[in-house]
Amino acid sequence: MKLVTENFLLAISIFFIGTLLSIIISKVSKIFFKKISKRTKTNFDDFIFEVISGIIKPIGFLLSFYFSIDYFFADEITFISVLLNILKLFILIIIIKALNKVLIRSLTESTSKINDSSISSMVSSLTPLIKALTWTIGSIFFLQNIGVQMTAIWALLSAGGIGAGLALKDPVQEFFEY
Repeated sequence: MKLVTENFLLAISIFFIGTLLSIIISKVSKIFFKKISKRTKTNFDDFIFEVISGIIKPIGFLLSFYFSIDYFFADEITFISVLLNILKLFILIIIIKALNKVLIRSLTESTSKINDSSISSMVSSLTPLIKALTWTIGSIFFLQNIGVQMTAIWALLSAGGIGAGLALKDPVQEFFEY
């Protein structure tokens, strides 16, 4: 009984220390990123720093919860491993959403400098493709992380990549003719 109580108290302390560290790191990173971004002329780095400092707290909370549960239930495998995989999935979702924001903002900022509206509309139509690509890569990363055999999925993705390459051959050629 004493060992369970000690493990529980240590798991709770891991959670609270991790939560406190994530709050402190979030505050310090906001101050640090503001100092760095004042030196630049563009707003894009401000946006990137804002996204990064915005995901530090949720990822820190989830990681501290993950490590405290992993420490307390180190011997049990069934339900706890499913719970830990769900926490990994939440962390991955937060990272992919932030990455999508940065990539789409980068794409729109790079095309806003071009005064041609047709190129801007064509490039802005690539946003669903970028989102699908990041979600696909993130899903593959997650599936591989939880132990799914990836050989069949890699074969399907390579065949799909060949098909997509053949299908997009003409539009890409037209895009680079501008």
